[in-house]
Amino acid sequence: MDPLVNVRFAQAYAKIRCERKLSRPGKTVVRVGNAVSPNQVVARIPEGVRFYIVPGNELLGVPPAKVTDYLLVDVGDSVELGTPLLQKKGLLGDKTIKAPVAGRISIVQNGRIIIESIARLIELRAMVKGRVIGFRGDHTIVLETRGTLIQGVWSSGAEAFGPLKITVERPNQPLTARSLDKHEGHILVSGTIQDESLLEQAAFEEVTGLITGSMPARLCQVARELKVPLVLLNGIGQQPIDQHLFDLLAQWSGHDASLLTPFDRLHRPEIVIPHDVTNPATPSPTYQPLAVGQAVRLLRAPYNGEVGRVAQLINKTRPTATGIKTAGAMVTLAEEQTVFVPYANMEAIL
Repeated sequence: MDPLVNVRFAQAYAKIRCERKLSRPGKTVVRVGNAVSPNQVVARIPEGVRFYIVPGNELLGVPPAKVTDYLLVDVGDSVELGTPLLQKKGLLGDKTIKAPVAGRISIVQNGRIIIESIARLIELRAMVKGRVIGFRGDHTIVLETRGTLIQGVWSSGAEAFGPLKITVERPNQPLTARSLDKHEGHILVSGTIQDESLLEQAAFEEVTGLITGSMPARLCQVARELKVPLVLLNGIGQQPIDQHLFDLLAQWSGHDASLLTPFDRLHRPEIVIPHDVTNPATPSPTYQPLAVGQAVRLLRAPYNGEVGRVAQLINKTRPTATGIKTAGAMVTLAEEQTVFVPYANMEAIL
């Protein structure tokens, strides 16, 4: 089990690498070194080819063998929606059969015209401001930016980018209906979310995204169904945002941020805030796996908020006080007390 994907990570000044992953092989439309904006398309994949059958003989009321006498197109021709395919003249007027979709004439056989529709392209967007630094196979584009990175615990599965807006004065204050009013296009930060109606209002008000400490489990499915981009920093329940994360988000209120959802269960959702500010005291680090000697902050009772250093990585699962078996690390706290902490209950401090 790799500690890189199991320990939460927050860094104010970092070199951040984001992987934009296709669900299947596709065509990239950027090159290494290209600068990209959040809304820029970096790759495309076809949704899939569909075939439509036009029963010409039935629509014209003629034998199948006679359909070619009324044909206005040839096999291989491209047609638009509404392009005339067949026309039969009569005493009471002409009867014209038109293409039901845009596409290509694939086959004319047994009185039927088969149209291969133009596949709709699924577009993969960069979602962050940065540059392309590489590719992994034909599925993944690797982007790099500099700024602030905060990993969450859960996301609704939808992604977003837009300006951050702090809606509360303290990290334990919940989201309110007033917080959502006239905030279309913003990513809103609050301590907790407790009311289903607020998620519905967020979708109605076209809020770009939500960042909060936690919310009840019953609201997770609601968020998914409403497709509201949402990241929980502390998980399920009623835990507010940690003070240091709240302060970090507040520092960048008004700046653009991206909410990125994991492409598999091994990775955490991420909040990326691109900026050119650097910490003059220390160079910007690149996110690396947890290591012995690493400073970490603990996130759950009875050591919530305490800071220590990793003494040993324990990648074999062991039972916790709650009875759950998980991997973790031995962490030495300020009073030289060494305790076992699951990876999910700590975050790295760089």
